[in-house]
Amino acid sequence: MKKIIPFTLGALLLFAGLSIPLITKADNNLVPYKISIKGDYYRDRYVDSVILHYGVNGWQDIKDVKMETVFLNYPNDMYYQATVYVPKNSTIDYAIKYNVGSMGTHWDNNGGKDYHIEVGNGNVDTVTYTIEIGDTYLKSVDEYVANGSEEEILPYKVTLRYGINGWKNPRDIEMTRVCYKDNDSVKEIVYKATITVAKEDVIDFAYHVDRSVYNEPSKWYNNNGADWHVSQETANSAGYFFVSCED
Repeated sequence: MKKIIPFTLGALLLFAGLSIPLITKADNNLVPYKISIKGDYYRDRYVDSVILHYGVNGWQDIKDVKMETVFLNYPNDMYYQATVYVPKNSTIDYAIKYNVGSMGTHWDNNGGKDYHIEVGNGNVDTVTYTIEIGDTYLKSVDEYVANGSEEEILPYKVTLRYGINGWKNPRDIEMTRVCYKDNDSVKEIVYKATITVAKEDVIDFAYHVDRSVYNEPSKWYNNNGADWHVSQETANSAGYFFVSCED
């Protein structure tokens, strides 16, 4: 089991009221994998929390995740569970940390050998959401386009910043511009990104628009401080979630 060297994240990034931890680049090859540990209600009733301490491919990219307590049949069939996002075809290396209040901390590291799971393509039911941000800032489409030519529309750089279930593991992904046409004329411009998560997950996101190509101000948008949240309840039946770009 590799040890985590304590450190402080320090200053959070602050953009127009948006406060989110430091970011890693999004990896579209990440897949969700659920790790379950059998618990014992009578043995573990004094346990304050259970932490999954894990890395990948020889303890790289180490993280700690709090595991949730799940009862399949109370009080028996008790499990600790956590879903992690790791690269396809990687190996998860992990140990379990039990925080037992005044009795201290107990580690289960498989007798010093740690635990190792080959991921393959994940083991959790997933859903893919498409997030679209409509480009309606300042000008209409007609003002961007000369003679209906898509080549006349200079692209912004739009960055989607997202996390899962309360901004866990935040990441940045550059969105792709798409021009929707009608009779070869551009009618709508959107910036699009697709994100695959476990079915029960909620995506939290904000976005940044770099408008320097038009000498216009760039800005972070976070739904007036509330952020946006994508789930099976908020996306449409096709998995789309649309936001009109704010002024």
